[in-house]
Amino acid sequence: MTADIDSSALVRPERIRPVQLRLPSGTVEERGRLRGERLRPLIHDAIRGYSGLFDELGIAERRQVGAAAASLEALRCWDPLQHAEVVSVALAAGVTPIELMLVIARTEILAAAGQGQGECSALVALTPEGSAVGAQTWDWHLELSHLWHVNDVASGEGTVGHVGFAEAGMLAKIGVNAAGVGVMLNILANDGDRCGGVPVHAVLTAVLNRAMSLDEARNIIATAPTSASSTITVVAPQGAFVVEIGPRGKAEQPVAGIAAHTNHFVADALQEGARELSAETKSHERLSLLDRRIDGMQGADSAAELTALLRTTDRDAPVSLIADFEKPRWKRPATLVSVRMDAAARSVGVAAGSPSMIGAGSWISLHA
Repeated sequence: MTADIDSSALVRPERIRPVQLRLPSGTVEERGRLRGERLRPLIHDAIRGYSGLFDELGIAERRQVGAAAASLEALRCWDPLQHAEVVSVALAAGVTPIELMLVIARTEILAAAGQGQGECSALVALTPEGSAVGAQTWDWHLELSHLWHVNDVASGEGTVGHVGFAEAGMLAKIGVNAAGVGVMLNILANDGDRCGGVPVHAVLTAVLNRAMSLDEARNIIATAPTSASSTITVVAPQGAFVVEIGPRGKAEQPVAGIAAHTNHFVADALQEGARELSAETKSHERLSLLDRRIDGMQGADSAAELTALLRTTDRDAPVSLIADFEKPRWKRPATLVSVRMDAAARSVGVAAGSPSMIGAGSWISLHA
């Protein structure tokens, strides 16, 4: 947990060529060892990057470490196999498990400090056959634009196998598994957010590892003792749902045809204490724009159709973001990754950068 990463190394997100990590079948310890060995430099950069962000936001190192340790213990109690895999990753990468949790539990550390960061937009729809497709933008700090990778995990101990993308050090993030169950994520904010809960990224991992249906995904999310507000969108061959997670509970919103979500609470039951991510948030404007675009649609034929709806220009609310290199460091949000998924096909497409900047040949196609 030392100096921040070098701004001179920044490149435009669409120019990133991500590492493609493929893990064969094995035990959690074997998967963790391979992940840690193969991603060692990226993991070290991710820890330094998040430490730099936390320092910039005035989160004391003691608080960072305490929050990471608390989430590590919460994960051990809730999902021992995932905890064992995290420990194995850390050992193989040459870091401590608590240092690794600075990345895995970064949402909880930021939420506990009252620091809203980054904004994402997600769309989910049912196809004429009743299966689900989804698309989202992952908008985050330009300084961290090179610290994600393609994730392709074969079935093995504790997992049915899944594909997608993850930040370096995380076991999973956005993706779909071999049963066609997929997850997308939006960060939210509430005055009651705190550190110490099971990281929302560990919840995503658990769904991808174990859920064979919508109901199983629902049960995994419901049992997770989380502490930071988020929205998880779940797609499956049987349909889709959106669940908002807050300090006062979880509220599910079924998807009947097509739905959008950005970065503010929508559920009436979770409005107490709800707040905006930041003074600069455009969450309401982005949701209004997406709602106008999907108005009258009864669903979608493909994930590509949804991805097209996420393209924006300077004249629109910034559903997808192009980095402004003239802004100060840590004030340059950008769409780092665009994602689309098809539950019935058990497939995910990932591409570096904004949908507005992506060419047809830029997509990396993955199948679970």
